[in-house]
Amino acid sequence: MKKLLTDIELDFYELKCLLEYLDKNPEDSNLFKVAERSLNNLSERMGELKKEFAHYKAVESLQKETPVVIDRVDEKPFVEKKEDLTTSESINCEEIQKDSDVAKQEEILQGKVMTPESGSMYRALSLNDVFRYSRELFDGDSNKLKEVVAEMENLGSYEQAVGYLSTVVSCSIEDYAFQDMDDFLQRYYKI
Repeated sequence: MKKLLTDIELDFYELKCLLEYLDKNPEDSNLFKVAERSLNNLSERMGELKKEFAHYKAVESLQKETPVVIDRVDEKPFVEKKEDLTTSESINCEEIQKDSDVAKQEEILQGKVMTPESGSMYRALSLNDVFRYSRELFDGDSNKLKEVVAEMENLGSYEQAVGYLSTVVSCSIEDYAFQDMDDFLQRYYKI
């Protein structure tokens, strides 16, 4: 649902820009057709969002209902409860948590970079940056931008991310958009 909301936000911003330009140039029939297509895309995505939300709401209401399991021996219903954990199960959970914490501390001591949650690099870009980088670095392909940003995030270091970026962009590294993306990566990796 988040991806759909992002697409709606981008469509809305695109439509807003097109309408602002149409106000200045009302005789441009091609631009009018593009704005109409953008409005149709926005309407379709809003319909999809409404359907997804209705489905999400239906699933959520089903999950709130208490499950009833029938015991075949007694034919008596009983409600499954989460509080029925035994002490050995809770001890195992604590041990797993301790092992996870130890692994994280070892990674820090070994000098590995701990990156934030997946997808956070793309979410750190402003909407204007997304449009600009898509247009200037990836010839208007916003899906390619998402793929490249996800890959740079997975690489885990500034040097690897910039190296990868320089191999996939459609402009030179002296271009202002590339330099701005480089600045963004430096801030993201705190360099």
